[in-house]
Amino acid sequence: MKSLLKVRLAERRMTQRELAHRCEVDENTVWVWTTDKGAEGLSLRRLEQIAKALSCKITELFEEE
Repeated sequence: MKSLLKVRLAERRMTQRELAHRCEVDENTVWVWTTDKGAEGLSLRRLEQIAKALSCKITELFEEE
């Protein structure tokens, strides 16, 4: 799967810092999430939290390669 987190952040004009604050993690954690490898290890609970913060569906955070 390919992470679309950077795309969704840009669409919403949200910084990684702001997402980190909303998800109660540090910025480095959000940076890891933006990588394809880092996104693979996300739990469903965390994906729900990210999607809620970005006002999108979980399926909109990734695309098939």
